[in-house]
Amino acid sequence: MKSIPTLIISSLFGIYPGLIISMPMGMTSLVDNAQFSIGSLSFWLLVVMIAILPVAVYWVLSKQKIDDRFLQFLAPQIRELISRQGLHSAMRERQMNITAVFCDLRGYTRFSENTDSSQVMEMLREYYATIDWVADRFGGLVKDRAGDGILILVGAPVSMADHRKRGLRLAKALRDEVSNYLVNAGYAQRGLGVGIGLATGEVTVSILGEGARLEYTAVGRPVNLAARLSGAASHREIRVAPLDCLLYTSDAAD
Repeated sequence: MKSIPTLIISSLFGIYPGLIISMPMGMTSLVDNAQFSIGSLSFWLLVVMIAILPVAVYWVLSKQKIDDRFLQFLAPQIRELISRQGLHSAMRERQMNITAVFCDLRGYTRFSENTDSSQVMEMLREYYATIDWVADRFGGLVKDRAGDGILILVGAPVSMADHRKRGLRLAKALRDEVSNYLVNAGYAQRGLGVGIGLATGEVTVSILGEGARLEYTAVGRPVNLAARLSGAASHREIRVAPLDCLLYTSDAAD
């Protein structure tokens, strides 16, 4: 008859007592001949560690592979945030002062309805590339792409004391670069233009989701207001909320 310690280790390894011979050579005799008391704390710690260590190591390595595989689809700023703070810390809600820049195209609905879908996709691809290039110049995070509408955050996830000035300069650069692209590609002649909304204030930011579905989210007045202002802007117009105008006066003079 096997000793109690042998049966315990057998069950923890997922092995029936009758198959104890499949344990590492010498393990059975080692356990049977051990001079540990059943109540010995050291013995029980050894048993638990032997049982769970392989599982724990496998779980950690598996999680790391999953994270590495899907982090590549996140913006560089978000990957850096997770790498520096860890996912658990990065998912905590924080309040940050930011400038939200929202950009969308005038005439996009009519254009997309009367243009082959592959050509619309080609236009959007170059439009997105232009937005990304401008946003990178001023440290902006391209947050959302919904058709022709694009949200850019300045001052998150990395706090920036000059986010307002950067946001205004980013908006001006967007206006010029996107307008030039539309003219040079022949899309302006087909009715496409660009309108931009700008708003500053406090938002709540966090990483939401789990597993492969992680999304950096900002919620607050500036985000909603910038989108509404952009929708009301005419071609090449940058709209700012009346309450924010004084904040941008000195920056606009630069």
